[in-house]
Order: sequence, then structure tokens, then C-alpha cells
Amino acid sequence: MQRNGKGPRGAAVTQQAPAVAQQTPAVAQQTPGVARQTPGVAQQTPGVARQTPAVAQQAARRRSAGAYRSDDSIARRLLAAQVMLDKILADPALQSALVPYGYDLARILQGKALRDQVQALAQQQCACSGDQRSARDARDAARSQAHAFYMRQVALARVALRDDSGAAQKLGLTAARGRRPADWLMQAQQFYANALSDPAILAKLAACGLTGEQLAQGQAHMAAVATSLVAHEQRRETKQATTQARDAALLALDRWMRDFTTVARVALAEQPQALDQLVVVATPQAR
Repeated sequence: MQRNGKGPRGAAVTQQAPAVAQQTPAVAQQTPGVARQTPGVAQQTPGVARQTPAVAQQAARRRSAGAYRSDDSIARRLLAAQVMLDKILADPALQSALVPYGYDLARILQGKALRDQVQALAQQQCACSGDQRSARDARDAARSQAHAFYMRQVALARVALRDDSGAAQKLGLTAARGRRPADWLMQAQQFYANALSDPAILAKLAACGLTGEQLAQGQAHMAAVATSLVAHEQRRETKQATTQARDAALLALDRWMRDFTTVARVALAEQPQALDQLVVVATPQAR
């Protein structure tokens, strides 16, 4: 019986052991709880770390937005150069920092003169482009008016000279109309010049209602077309020459600014605020 009595007590003791054992995991569960707090603190550190690149990126964007880059548009390059050079010209301290590196006031003014030259040539090129477009529109209008007048007279001449192949060939009636302005104009000029200079052809044309006065009027239209063609060609050549001059000046400015920004980064390396104020960053290789 005692064995049996001891048996339940032994069992009770045995049951307590698992109870204690169950508490141990409870305590153990608390430890991960503390452990979880540690990563929580660790997560805060990256949060702080992320702020630094963000600030750096914003500063880089500010510098890049105002930096002189030779792959930017002409307008952006001119603005960036003006902002940078005007800041230097307005700050004696910046000028003094650049003098030991070969960029005295005279050389800074040289860069400004290049910048102003590019702007003047860009404005001139824009004006020349507009002049060329106006000349082209005038040429097209004159040709359209002359062509309508000319083709009506060609139709009448073909009827009048149907049985005179020699006269038809003399007026260029058997050939297709030229598509290029110069070819078309030469055909028309040939038509009027030969018709007005041959009395026999004039008589046949007059029989179909095409008088010498009307032919002279058509010839005057062709003279206006010729004048407009010459004017357009002149405007085109002027625009081309101005574009080449602008591009050459822009290339010189790109090279000057490339060298200047490289030197400025060295000269102002110990003055990060001044360097950031000038928004000086590396520029691509000038074309």
C-alpha cells in the first residue's frame, strides 16, 4: 500500500517537473521578446543611414540642375554659364581663390565674352531661320500662282499647236513638267521666251484665245518666281553660315567651361560651400 501511496506522490513530483519545465519555455519566450527589441533598435540605425544618401542626392540634384553640361540644350548651357560666371564676378573671394590656378579676372571675362558671343549668334541664327521660312513661303506662293496661270496657257498651246510638232517641241509642250523648282522654272521660261519671239507661233496661239499680252503676263509671273527662288537660296545660305558660326562658338565655350570647371573643383576643394554655390560638377567631353 505504501508503494501505492508513494506512487501517487512520486507521480505528483513527476507532474511538477513538467510544470517547471513548461515555465522554462515561458522564460525562454521572454528572451526572444528582448531579442526582438534589439533588432527594433537596429532598424532605427538604417533609418538614420537612409537620410544621409537622401540629403546627398538632393544636393547632387541641385548641383546637376544648374551645372554646365555640354550635352544640354544651348539655352541651358548659356544659363548655367551666366549664373556661374556672374557669381564669380560678384565675389572677390572666389576670384582670389581662382587666381593662383590661372583664372584671373581677365580670363573669367574671356569666358563671359564667349558665352555672350554664343548667345548673340544663337539669336542671329534664329532670326535667319525665320527669314528663310518667310522666303520659302513667298517662293511657294509665287510658284503656286504662276503654275496655275502657266498650266492654263500650256493647255491652250497644246490645242493650238496639235499639228505643229516642231513648234510644240520648241515650247516644251511634249515633255513632262519638271518636278524640281529649277527644272520647272526653266521649262516655263522656255515656253514664254520662245512663244513671244516667234510670230507664227503667236498667230496660232491667238487663234485659240491666247494673246501676246497674256503670254507676257505669264512671263512676268515666272520672273517673280525666279526672284523668290534666288531670295530663298540666299536666306538658306545665310542661315547655314550663321549656324556654323554659332556651333563653332559653342564648341569654344564648351571647351572653356570644361577646363574651368575642372580647375574650379580643385581650387575650391577646401571650400565646399563655395563649390556648391557655383554648382560646378564634371561636364561631359565637349563635342
